[in-house]
Amino acid sequence: MYAFMRSLDLSLAASTLAAIAFQLCGFLIARLSFLSVTATFPWIAAWLWRTERLVGGMEDEGERMKDEGGGTPALALVRSARASARPSSLTHNVRDVVLLAIDVGLGVLAGHAQTAVYGLLLTATYFVWRVALLSRHLVTRLSRHYVTLSFAVAIVLGLGLAAIQLLPAIELTRESQRATGLESIKVLTHSYWPPRLLTLFVPDFFGNPAQDNFWGYDNYWENAAYIGVIPLLLALGVIWDWGSKIRKREANLQSPISNFQSRIPFFALVVFVSLVLAFGWFTPLYLFLYQNAPGFDLFQGPARWLAVTTPALCALAGFGAQRLFDDGITRRAAARWAMLGLALLLAGLGGSLILRGRVTTMGPATLRLGIVLIASGAVFHSGIRKPKSQLALIGIVAIDLITAHFALNPSIDPAIYHAVNPTAEAIKADGERGRVFYFNQDEEAIKFGKYLAHNKVFDGFGPNNLSYWLGVREAVIPNAAMIDGVPSANNFDSLIVGRYQSVLDQINALPLDRALPLLSRMNVAYVVSPRVFDLPVVYQTPDATIYRNDAALPRAWIAPLDSDLAADSSVMPGSLVEALTDSGNIVTIRAVSPRDGWLILSDVWYPGWQASVDGVPTEIQVANQAFRAIRFPAGTHQVEFRYALVSAAIGGWITLGCALVVMVGLAMSFKR
Repeated sequence: MYAFMRSLDLSLAASTLAAIAFQLCGFLIARLSFLSVTATFPWIAAWLWRTERLVGGMEDEGERMKDEGGGTPALALVRSARASARPSSLTHNVRDVVLLAIDVGLGVLAGHAQTAVYGLLLTATYFVWRVALLSRHLVTRLSRHYVTLSFAVAIVLGLGLAAIQLLPAIELTRESQRATGLESIKVLTHSYWPPRLLTLFVPDFFGNPAQDNFWGYDNYWENAAYIGVIPLLLALGVIWDWGSKIRKREANLQSPISNFQSRIPFFALVVFVSLVLAFGWFTPLYLFLYQNAPGFDLFQGPARWLAVTTPALCALAGFGAQRLFDDGITRRAAARWAMLGLALLLAGLGGSLILRGRVTTMGPATLRLGIVLIASGAVFHSGIRKPKSQLALIGIVAIDLITAHFALNPSIDPAIYHAVNPTAEAIKADGERGRVFYFNQDEEAIKFGKYLAHNKVFDGFGPNNLSYWLGVREAVIPNAAMIDGVPSANNFDSLIVGRYQSVLDQINALPLDRALPLLSRMNVAYVVSPRVFDLPVVYQTPDATIYRNDAALPRAWIAPLDSDLAADSSVMPGSLVEALTDSGNIVTIRAVSPRDGWLILSDVWYPGWQASVDGVPTEIQVANQAFRAIRFPAGTHQVEFRYALVSAAIGGWITLGCALVVMVGLAMSFKR
């Protein structure tokens, strides 16, 4: 963000203010534990910066050619048309293309598709805006086409760098429960609550989970977008100032006052549009787009459009800071600013004494706002054009953001990962017969009935108590069972193989007695539930009982050849699976059968799995709706299931090829 602001000719101080607002913003810090989101989000600013450099380089070249034309438009046009053929211009252009491609590749590889898609949409629209501005300078149509081609090459090359991950991700999406789109209720969950607009000024107006008093809609982090009240006011101020100048015809798009002035309407429009989209089901627009626009049924959480709102607001904050540092502020205005802060401080003190119930959060939040305005008013009064005053204002912004978000990421003793889990020990002592399983209602009852009860109403994070949270492991809640190496039939994840999710949906719609046959074919040997079942008890925790399913089939077995692969789970008499080893990407099975049959492995069928019998490739069939089966000849044989994803291999070669292109491009661009 700092580099982006500097590329627009903003001062060091204004650029630093925008950068701090971006780095310490609520969208990033409140989601700090969502590692893929926080790894992807910062790249959005990098994409904007590199796009500006790419287009700005062509704009500078056009201006240079105009100057060389000596004021003669015809000569300037001719020389500008030749600009792309100049070695220096070509060198800089190649460098800009390659660096943008690298940033795009790294941003996509960061791992959160939704944030990356929104960021790329913002980048593409910014590019279109910049190219439109190019037409207002003495740059030929050929040059505009050339820079457009350069941008397209950079994006394609960047996506190619990420192909090794991108192609398998696309394949997973196609195979997942989202292949036909999510239901509207799922898509619109986590919409931005319009009253939370107040928290753009006072972040804890509706409380804070770190104080166990959040009472707003949904949860705190999905709606977090605080960039600091000073940056926000600077952003709103520069929009207002730009609008006033337009109304007075003192400025217009054809003749911007400064380099960044022409970006103000773009980012103002981005803030407005992204906020409207973030509102989700609080406006009819998002539902209309869900029903009619492709792609809007793939992602959950309209509030995540704040990933676009935030960098746009931070950019506007930088513009506002530059205007403030250039023009200054009168002592009278600074005094009014401080007086407003004092009034809010007194109102906050009064609210803290008078208000009762959940609205008690409004008093301290208002008091906080007053303190920030008083401090900034004092800095303004000292003369904001002074470097020391600018540094002091930046310090106020940083302190404001740090204190606002300081407690949003509580930690716990890492011993939670190393302590002995008695449930896992009991399962191992029972012989580890198979997988554990939770019905949805039981998982919800334990998670949100106790351990995440605070999160259910989203008022707090719960106790910071190691023994309390060890109960999550003891209850082997998905995906906590992975810590102890206990195999689970459940998976808490946003993308699940669609055919497997269908099986889980069927099971969850059935009572236990009817669900057990399906669970048995899934190698589910243990059912965990707080309810009472007529099954043998393996272990009992304070929250749930681990029941044993004695009817569970092994992970692999041989069924008769005339079996119905869709439903028949009978085991062929006389057949035996002698050994099964699993190294992650390879499952090796040694089995014996008196006659031909189907070897069924209760692992999910998925593209990329290949099978062989004694080294001879064989076709994998879908068994029991979601699992794997191969034809097994009579006798003793060794079967190997090997994971060799074709999309990953193709993506790997594309990534390698694009990496070579990037290296050549870097070598060319830095040769001089």
